[in-house]
Amino acid sequence: MNKMTREKAGQYAKYRLPYSIAASKFIIDAANVSQGIVADIGAGTGLLTKHFVGNVKKIFAIEPDFEMRNLAQDLIGKRQDLEYIDGMAENTKLLDHSIDLIVAANAYHRFQPESSIKEFKRILKPNGMLAIFSYQDDDHFLRDTMRVCNVDQYNKRLAATRHQEPVQYFYGDSAPSRYLFKQELNETWDEYWGGSDLRDGSAG
Repeated sequence: MNKMTREKAGQYAKYRLPYSIAASKFIIDAANVSQGIVADIGAGTGLLTKHFVGNVKKIFAIEPDFEMRNLAQDLIGKRQDLEYIDGMAENTKLLDHSIDLIVAANAYHRFQPESSIKEFKRILKPNGMLAIFSYQDDDHFLRDTMRVCNVDQYNKRLAATRHQEPVQYFYGDSAPSRYLFKQELNETWDEYWGGSDLRDGSAG
């Protein structure tokens, strides 16, 4: 992954589509981790992390990029129940069997599947869970807009930043459940175009 500038990290925090608060609350209840330990892998600027802060005993925000990690700390702040770690999916730097729930958002597209799965198994407690958050654009409006604007660049970025494994691959022999949570977002055209290159999960 290319290193972020502070400006690019700021764009990411400002324009990236939000993750569902309702989905986060659902996962906290389903995994029974209100008093548990959570790891957000590929936490970026904390767009998903912030939904768990104050709602679980502790959350580790694992992010390899310095500017993204620092901006997350500026936006969310320093707290006893939140620790920022310079790590990645393949090497989280967390202790063996110390995590009740792993969460990951669209950063999972960048994880090296085999080594990430091995690391997840190492840090999860025996009954630990994995939850991956993403978007579903029912009308394909965002995808089609990016393709119309610059098809070649869009396809090159996807090829360069995404592995080809489906999300189910990360769950091994387990059959993951899939839940959809509706959310709406109103944007000006400036806001929409400002974030258009961040919405395929390949920013940076």
